[in-house]
Amino acid sequence: VQAHLRRFLGGTSTVADLDKKARLGDPRLEYFPFWAFTVVAKGGEKVVLQPAAPSSLQGLQGIELPAGHTRPMRSDETGDTPVVEPEVPLETAREWLTVRHGDVSVRQTVLYHLPLFKTPYRWQGRTYQAAVDGVSGKVFPSDFPAKAEAPFVGVAILALIVFGLEGLLIQNIIVKLAAYLVSAPPILGIAWLTSRKV
Repeated sequence: VQAHLRRFLGGTSTVADLDKKARLGDPRLEYFPFWAFTVVAKGGEKVVLQPAAPSSLQGLQGIELPAGHTRPMRSDETGDTPVVEPEVPLETAREWLTVRHGDVSVRQTVLYHLPLFKTPYRWQGRTYQAAVDGVSGKVFPSDFPAKAEAPFVGVAILALIVFGLEGLLIQNIIVKLAAYLVSAPPILGIAWLTSRKV
């Protein structure tokens, strides 16, 4: 669980070095409910999942049914692990399905509970939450320290100014191309440093 979460924290959408600086808490397993609709599509049948309970986790709407064995939900299977009860009525989930996929033909509807490891982590004095799919290892964050956009916008503005001035002030096409070639490496270097530091 921690390895999957650290890979996500070290990705391109989070702040730099979050995977090294974040302090991960203990993962807590729970079984989260999903309505699974087997729909008839052009290429055959496919299973579409809709969350059957409210959650702040991002990405649950687009989750796919992971490969694996299914078993009936029994207390001897789940033990003391919390099982989240479905709160979203089947009719509401069908409406969501229609909104997202149009008027599809539903062949079968099943209620699944997928194992999710809820894991808190701390960074700069604040606690964040994420969950790791116990089958596929996919990470679903509730919120996370994202990269700031302002530095990247600054680099883009710098590039526009430099290339724009060169384009306006230099009339000779050969000299203009040479100026572009000279200006591009420093700007690319600044962009690379920004992506490493932010």
